[in-house]
Amino acid sequence: MRRLFCAGGLRRGLALMFLTGATLAWGGSGKWQSAKVMEVRDASETGASVASNNSVGVADTALVGGFVPRCEVTVVLNGVAYSAIYSVDKHFKPSDLTAGEEVPARVEGSKLALQRLDGKEMKAKIVHRGPAL
Repeated sequence: MRRLFCAGGLRRGLALMFLTGATLAWGGSGKWQSAKVMEVRDASETGASVASNNSVGVADTALVGGFVPRCEVTVVLNGVAYSAIYSVDKHFKPSDLTAGEEVPARVEGSKLALQRLDGKEMKAKIVHRGPAL
């Protein structure tokens, strides 16, 4: 106990705490595991958005259609089915994934991370978690 507070022991203890913290922060998110894609379906939302003209003397308000392209992906990872809703954009399209194929995935708390075709990751909140059927 006494050696911990001497100059050398304190430095070693702090270095060990720093290295442990850095390892957890950098590599603590987990490793990619192979997950089987069970379903890919459209989860887009359509609604009315309001656009107004704030010019002086103009009181026009117009309804403009709003469309948010999204897709729900369900994968099985370690015997558990996870579903998450991802935004569709120029980097990810629902056609990038096919039911039955394997995709690198990992769970980070309440997020499901999938590796895209270009090797980058995309994360989304898990909306359903349950046993794989």
